[in-house]
Amino acid sequence: APEIIDLRMRCLQRRRAELQEAVDVLTAVDPERVARAVTLASSLPSPSQCNDVETLRAEQPPPEDPAVASEVEALYDRLARVRSLNAAAAYEMALAEAEAVTERAEQLGYMPLLASALDWRGSQRSSNGKYAEAQADLERAHLLAVELGDDRLAVRTASQLVEVVGHLR
Repeated sequence: APEIIDLRMRCLQRRRAELQEAVDVLTAVDPERVARAVTLASSLPSPSQCNDVETLRAEQPPPEDPAVASEVEALYDRLARVRSLNAAAAYEMALAEAEAVTERAEQLGYMPLLASALDWRGSQRSSNGKYAEAQADLERAHLLAVELGDDRLAVRTASQLVEVVGHLR
């Protein structure tokens, strides 16, 4: 069905962007981080996830405005870069990128992107020892994920909150 093809294509485009960001990070970072190539490669989501029609249908549709939709996809690509930088242990660079994406996501007001951006910023703040800020981001991301019905993100943020709160105490 055309709807399913569109969902799969969007998913595959994201997987391609994640792979491209991983390659870019590996070619740009110092040799110490290149040693983490296996970790980086294994952290990439599998393209086979794009075959799960039920999960794809559960995702929020992109914004109706084509210009906003295009910017949202570009910001998701930047979150893929955050993932790659994190896997390469470039935590400060990952945090700077996550902060920029979160700020822009706030301005756009597209809640699925904002929830993901807050999740990644919270994760990077935690990696940089900023546990109180990480907790605030992850709590907000969790609430948005629950509100949006994004069970996968809700579980991820809840899990990260357990770890972050453990560091605070």
